[in-house]
Amino acid sequence: MKLLFEYKTRNNLPIGDLEREIDDYYCEKYPSACHKEASDYFPQTGQPAPPREPMLNRVTRWAAYMVTRMPRGGYQLVSQAEADRRNKICAVCPKNVPWKNGCVGCSATTATLLTQLRQMRSSKQQGNLMACAVIGFDCVTGVWMPLESLPLTEDQVKQLPKECWRK
Repeated sequence: MKLLFEYKTRNNLPIGDLEREIDDYYCEKYPSACHKEASDYFPQTGQPAPPREPMLNRVTRWAAYMVTRMPRGGYQLVSQAEADRRNKICAVCPKNVPWKNGCVGCSATTATLLTQLRQMRSSKQQGNLMACAVIGFDCVTGVWMPLESLPLTEDQVKQLPKECWRK
């Protein structure tokens, strides 16, 4: 997955669901090694399939997005006090969900990239932060970013809790 991610990033290709892409490749090449999902056996008609994209993929895609739009010299990060204020809000948010599961190498690579984005800064209680399930960003890094670098869709704004600092 790491090699595929690096290849797509270098060639400005959409990251997509790397895990699914690799699974599809192996299932095509080695059908005997594939197992169907329960939903493949029991499809629920009239209902959309639940999103399959892991949070790791969303956070990785967000990190790649931020890197490609990073101004020369890096982002103008918010103050320590502002990052700490945002951190307190995210730490108790119900949309604060784990993202460092799955491919250990992938999450480590993404975590390294995120550390560079936030210029190695840390905030109080950042150990309580994970990822935003609505926006798909790493909260440890997101609390440092200037608001203008974090655009949201109308749908995302509607899904945010009322206490969110992004509103």
